[in-house]
Amino acid sequence: EVHNVGSARRRTVIEDFDADGGRIGLSATPERGDEGDDFIWSYFGPTVDEISLEEAIHEYEVLSEYKYYVHIVTLRPWERDRYNELSEEITQLYVRHREYDDQPIMETADQNDRLKGKIMERADIVKEAEEKDVVVTDVIDEAGEKTMVFANKRQHCRRIKDAIDQESTRRIGLFFGNFSADDRE
Repeated sequence: EVHNVGSARRRTVIEDFDADGGRIGLSATPERGDEGDDFIWSYFGPTVDEISLEEAIHEYEVLSEYKYYVHIVTLRPWERDRYNELSEEITQLYVRHREYDDQPIMETADQNDRLKGKIMERADIVKEAEEKDVVVTDVIDEAGEKTMVFANKRQHCRRIKDAIDQESTRRIGLFFGNFSADDRE
């Protein structure tokens, strides 16, 4: 995720990194939309190769084909209240800590842990909205035989699994990405 290298904090570390053997940066989304882009291009150089999602699936066969199904959910009243509270705190922190008027908020957050934490906490409210549990349990039985459900954090994964276990005939396992190849088999 080379776009992360463009953050102010990471730029200060990587500038001193000796990479005489060469550098390679990979990302599906290399552009940040802030001054970090200039650093990424100057440090890594121009884009050498690009492949489309279609090529990755069909030509190179390095990604699996998948389908997106969008289900609209709304925040519960307490989730909405907390979201709004955090939005106010984020605005105050951003205005207080930005270096210039139109500084991108994420650039400011890269330099302020408290602001970044509030932004992430607010994003978690949307990612883990309780109504999503209901939608998952409503659609899981109609999903294909092999189905992946992505969740935000381990606690959220467990909550989704519990909801499916209670409301569905399907049984699922949890995978957190930290098993060895032997453990996965």
